[in-house]
Amino acid sequence: LTILNAIRNYPLTELRVNLDSVLYAAEDIQDILISSDRLFAYIENKASAGVTSVEEFLAKVPDPILPGDLEWSVTTVTVTNPERDLGDDLLVDLYLPKTSKGSSPLVVISHGVASSRKTFSYVAEHLASYGFAVAAIEHPNTDASSLQQYIAGFEDGADPRDAIQRPSDITAVLDFLERKDENNNSDWTGKVETDGVGVLGQSLGGYTVLAAGGAQLNLDYLEEVCSDSDKTILPFNLSLLLQCETLKLPSQNYVTHDQRIKAVLAINPVSSAVFGPAGLEQIQVPVLMIASSNDILAPAVEEQIEPFSWLKTEEKYLLLVKNGTHFSFLPGESGGGEDVFSLPEALVGPDPKQAHPVIKAISTVFFQTYINESDEYELFLTEAFLSAPEGDEFKFALTGLLSESEIAEVLSNPRANED
Repeated sequence: LTILNAIRNYPLTELRVNLDSVLYAAEDIQDILISSDRLFAYIENKASAGVTSVEEFLAKVPDPILPGDLEWSVTTVTVTNPERDLGDDLLVDLYLPKTSKGSSPLVVISHGVASSRKTFSYVAEHLASYGFAVAAIEHPNTDASSLQQYIAGFEDGADPRDAIQRPSDITAVLDFLERKDENNNSDWTGKVETDGVGVLGQSLGGYTVLAAGGAQLNLDYLEEVCSDSDKTILPFNLSLLLQCETLKLPSQNYVTHDQRIKAVLAINPVSSAVFGPAGLEQIQVPVLMIASSNDILAPAVEEQIEPFSWLKTEEKYLLLVKNGTHFSFLPGESGGGEDVFSLPEALVGPDPKQAHPVIKAISTVFFQTYINESDEYELFLTEAFLSAPEGDEFKFALTGLLSESEIAEVLSNPRANED
């Protein structure tokens, strides 16, 4: 699917183009990139003031970029979510570390659209080597095979119920693991802790873990945003197309929060309109939000940076990845491995494998700190640790403090970074 192929296959000899719309879209994309660059520079300057030697941290704990010492096994289980239609069972890959310490803390992984439970296997394996049990869910209707069926004409498009069903998938998996433990199943008994759980998700999976972690759906706010976006020629925030679909749900108060969740890591989440400030401030657990400066599907400023400023939880972090895109954390050079379709290089950006070490390390550090309550690992949540290796095309800036007023000042005043 490219613009050139669309023109080649257009059935008429003439093709009319709305130049106003094209120019508007081009300007909007340019604004997205400029705004992200300004904020990256501001966060980088802000963070560098407190930089400490990485060697000081490594003297206390192992380097979290490197694999841990534990071996692990993986098995695939089938889980039924009573909130879904009959037959829409979940496939879940469960990674169990081989440890003598008894039960292992649990991290649940939620993939984005057109991905699968295998997409973040590189993160799951890394976490398992550090002693975490990991449950990687494959969500029906939004996985890779469902998208392929949709394009082939065999399935309908986005289902607004996914906004409710995806967080309930996490609850169903936690319930399943608890039942196995209670029934003294030899494969599970005493091996997985389901109280005090970490969750990690990307894109729509980022929305999923925020919702399961306490963010409240705000349909009134969503309706206002979607109504405003309809009045513009082409608002270049493609995630709004997905978020606005949620308005097709019956109007009521939806509860997606699972109290067992203790920490949330959201990568490129779609979150601005579907939650709004009032919805995101409901989260009371630690949150790490990751944003990519060149993401045009879920733009960093609108979907992660501004929403980050709405969070009221005391423990929160924003990691901004310069030159990162919406596909920078997926497997393979194409940005998706075998999970999604081959994508143009310009859309994928630099080789995603360059970003994998930092994502593996930051997830380990974050969950060690807030699931295992390890004070030593909290030292790594600094700018010093995230310095990119020489030759790496990605750059990283991490902050725990960023207000709406700061964002507005940086975006309105190009010289704010110099102050």
